[in-house]
Amino acid sequence: MGTPSFNGMVFKSLDHPGMLVKITLTSPRLFASEVRGFETAHKNGNPIKVHYHKSVTVGDEVDFRLKRLFRAYNGGDAFIGVMVMDDFFVGAKEKGDLNDFVKKHPQFRKQMMTLVHTMMNQIKVKHGDLHPGNILYRVLPNDDVQIGIIDFGYSYDGNISNVTGRTFTNSMGRPTFVNRNHPLVHRVENKWYLNHWYAV
Repeated sequence: MGTPSFNGMVFKSLDHPGMLVKITLTSPRLFASEVRGFETAHKNGNPIKVHYHKSVTVGDEVDFRLKRLFRAYNGGDAFIGVMVMDDFFVGAKEKGDLNDFVKKHPQFRKQMMTLVHTMMNQIKVKHGDLHPGNILYRVLPNDDVQIGIIDFGYSYDGNISNVTGRTFTNSMGRPTFVNRNHPLVHRVENKWYLNHWYAV
């Protein structure tokens, strides 16, 4: 399910309904950041929990399906991170990401932005890539609306000036902070999103 990306893909688990398996093709450092971000966020109120995580290399004794993924993505040697997490959409009568919500319910945009601000202040994670596709929503059978934050691979600790090099504005109008150690990793501060894309 989902769209394949530079980082990997998410699959539904046939053995465990209600669970998703995320296969991440990034560096060990980024995988560790994602696990840490999910765990911190869940502890502080994000509804999506990671139940299992492990990093493997092609030389490890791993499931044959992972070996096939190694070959499919780069012909052999690779690092793969595996996470098993809750499927946020189970039991929802309506679901999607923030873009979907605003299109379907433009009259409730302000209330949703307030909910995003509340969640981000609550989970205490510097997400780094808080675009609308990383904010999911679900409408429960009792009509309650909940949001869940995903994709913590670009999350970081400390002041962003300590972990980034130069700054520029990308094609989407976001100021992008380029990590010195990972020049392909762009992190944007939460406050920029909250003050611009998610302004109340």
